[in-house]
Amino acid sequence: MTKYLILFSFFGIWISHFIDKQNQIILGFILIITFGILHGCNDLILIAKENNYLYNIYNLLAKYILVLFAFSVLFYNFKVLGFLIFILISAYHFGEQHLPLLKNNNFKYSYYLFRFSYGFSILSILMSFHATEVSEIIFEMITYKISEIVFKFIVAITILSDIVLYFINKKLLKNNFNELFEIFLLLLFTMIFKLTPLIWGFSLYFIIWHSIPSIKSQCEYLYNDFTLKTLLYYIKAGIATWVVSVIVLLFYFIFLNSNIMIETILFCFIAAITFPHVLTIFYLFNKKTE
Repeated sequence: MTKYLILFSFFGIWISHFIDKQNQIILGFILIITFGILHGCNDLILIAKENNYLYNIYNLLAKYILVLFAFSVLFYNFKVLGFLIFILISAYHFGEQHLPLLKNNNFKYSYYLFRFSYGFSILSILMSFHATEVSEIIFEMITYKISEIVFKFIVAITILSDIVLYFINKKLLKNNFNELFEIFLLLLFTMIFKLTPLIWGFSLYFIIWHSIPSIKSQCEYLYNDFTLKTLLYYIKAGIATWVVSVIVLLFYFIFLNSNIMIETILFCFIAAITFPHVLTIFYLFNKKTE
């Protein structure tokens, strides 16, 4: 599957030269509200299966909505704190997707830091290549201006942190962990972010290297295989949640200030739905290491 993800990545870079920026934003938006939202739509089923379906699904739904509502309130009333939490958990979540491999489930806290640093390096590379635009989005979200040089400084710090934490955690990684391939991926992500606009570059990474592998892993967990049939099962199971999520997104567009950039509205929505999903995946990963 990995070779197809690489091909899709280069195709995404190539096609960006034939589509104007506005249409790239539209395409990126479509990818995010389809595959991007879909990959988090079966969280409740994942939790239920992990607990042998002993939990009442409606109780789980109530708790899930409560967490979503709590983060939305936090983000609305304490924008800086909410934004920082969103960045921190997103960075960890992206790193978690790339660094799941552990030898004998021998987990250490330094490995949490490794996952966070790796994910943060991906985000910081993206932000550094689009520093002006990202700075404007952050200002609209939290009314706080961040200097563009800060993003480049974060890239240097996180890459250095990745190297140090790799050597600290090297013995924990399974034998099939490929260091050269991970370096190649970081270079590929750098190429994507450098050569494409912000939304298109983010959507290429988010869909190809996060959402699709996540959906594959979830299908294998829920149905013991990843085929067209199990994918359709997965979509059917999550379609109701997906519809609700899209309706919520429409409310974001209706009620937020019409002068706000579409990128800001999109990232505000992603921030709101990310928190409960990250907690779900974190819970499942930790259950596996117990």
